[in-house]
Amino acid sequence: ARIAGGGRAWGYPQPDWSPPDHAGHYQEVIYIDPYGNAMTGLFAADLQSASHLIAGGQEFRPVRTFAEADPGEPVWLANSIGLAELCLNGDDCAARLGLSRGDAVTVATAG
Repeated sequence: ARIAGGGRAWGYPQPDWSPPDHAGHYQEVIYIDPYGNAMTGLFAADLQSASHLIAGGQEFRPVRTFAEADPGEPVWLANSIGLAELCLNGDDCAARLGLSRGDAVTVATAG
């Protein structure tokens, strides 16, 4: 509605960006969004639902939605383009854990 009324869009301007053609094959952070969520180069569908991801010295458990995580809990979920995304519910994951593009992401089986 804001845009239709001639106002600015909410959020931060982003440079033209799209995932690399080879996304899904990299165990690393490939993008940090304006909220501090860290997109990985891993296809969420390729990960077992019991797989935990490790990045920045923190273990992330899988969830389907943010609502399944407690505030500040480290979780990962499938984002809108099918990649695994690391987040802290209600917090800036990248800033809190010092994550940046190129940081390693390890796949670990829960247990």
